[in-house]
Amino acid sequence: MKELAAAAGLRTSSIYYYFDSKEAILHEIVAEVNRVFLEEVQRVDARGGSAASKLYRLICRDVELLCGLPYDLNEALGISMLQDETFAWFWEDRESLYDAVESIVSAGILAGELLAVDARLTAIAVLANDKGVRGWFGPVRTTGQARSRRPSDSYEPRELGEFLADITVGGLLADRSRLDLVRTEAGND
Repeated sequence: MKELAAAAGLRTSSIYYYFDSKEAILHEIVAEVNRVFLEEVQRVDARGGSAASKLYRLICRDVELLCGLPYDLNEALGISMLQDETFAWFWEDRESLYDAVESIVSAGILAGELLAVDARLTAIAVLANDKGVRGWFGPVRTTGQARSRRPSDSYEPRELGEFLADITVGGLLADRSRLDLVRTEAGND
């Protein structure tokens, strides 16, 4: 807790005011992961549009949000996997996230916009790709401390999201010539 407080520029007692243990901090971090993305799926869905544009918008926002996280998502997820009973709620929320993306993909298939693919597998692959981009984009660790991005990482999260949305949605479109229209409809704002 002393290290966490120092990294946050606080006294240890200030950290204990909000969290009674490191596990409580981990619990909040892990809870935030799904909460933020489930809320984003709801915003994307509420905004409307075709399934392809929703998927495009969701991928862009997911990558931007993941790249903006101030912690290593993979480490947080790894810890939650080791403590299945403690974090069972996390995996239930994760299933809800897969369900939401699967629903968008299924709607696109039914509308004839997207190729007839396994919608569940597509949802899992989309979210895994987004998380993978964050893993490569995230801070580099050197001697136990995080430093800024590598000099070769000159891409902004928005660019990464749009690129991933282009190749993912473009590959799923029944008529790939519609990608520009999907981009426009997505409006990625």
